[in-house]
Amino acid sequence: MRLIGREGNPDGIGAVIRLVGRGRMGPAREVHAGSGYWSQDSCAHVMHLSEQPDEIQVRWPDDPKGKEATCRVPKGAREVHLGVGGELKVVLP
Repeated sequence: MRLIGREGNPDGIGAVIRLVGRGRMGPAREVHAGSGYWSQDSCAHVMHLSEQPDEIQVRWPDDPKGKEATCRVPKGAREVHLGVGGELKVVLP
């Protein structure tokens, strides 16, 4: 999955991503830019649940109210891009 953030933070650094499957919350992942000297984290986030995920929840870092955006994941989607406004683009079916 890739996040498409706002101008000034196009990769969504600081966002928290979580998959939801069958009503159960998966682990949360915070988006980092790097974690050490000369390091760089990938903009693509590999996430997995034991079952097909139903939803993606994202808490964007620059939302003053700290709201979470939730969107449905189409069945069989393998790679998705998610925008700040909740727009979901399936790249690999």
